[in-house]
Amino acid sequence: MKPYTHRLDRVPASGPGLLRAITGLLIWSISFLTLYVAHAQGCQLMSPGMSGLLKTGLIILWVLPLIVLGAMLMASWRRMRRTRPPPGTGEPSTSVFMAVLTLLLDLSSWFAVLATGVPILFVPVCAGPA
Repeated sequence: MKPYTHRLDRVPASGPGLLRAITGLLIWSISFLTLYVAHAQGCQLMSPGMSGLLKTGLIILWVLPLIVLGAMLMASWRRMRRTRPPPGTGEPSTSVFMAVLTLLLDLSSWFAVLATGVPILFVPVCAGPA
C-alpha cells in the first residue's frame, strides 16, 4: 500500500494576496500605537522644556509610515494598471479585484495615517489640564 501524501497542485498567484491587501492597515495600526505610546511616555518622562524634541520625534514617527505607505500605494497603482484586462474581454478576473482592493486599502491606510498625525502639528504636545 502506498503512503498518503498531500500535494497541492496549484498555480501560484500572480497578483497580490489578502495579506498584502491588509498590510497597509497593519502599518496604520502599528503607526497609531507607536505615536500614542511615544506621546504618552514622552510627556510622562521628559521635562517640560523638552517638548520641542518630543514634537520632532513624533513628527518623524508620523512621516516614516507615510513614506512607506506612499511607496506601497505607488506599487499598488502600477500593479492595478498592469492587471487591467483589455476592453471587451468580459468580466474582470480575481487578480483585477485583488489589485483594486489592495490599491483602495493602501489609499485608505495612507489617509488614516495622515489624519492620525495631523493633530501633532497643531496641538501642543504636552498640554496640561485647562
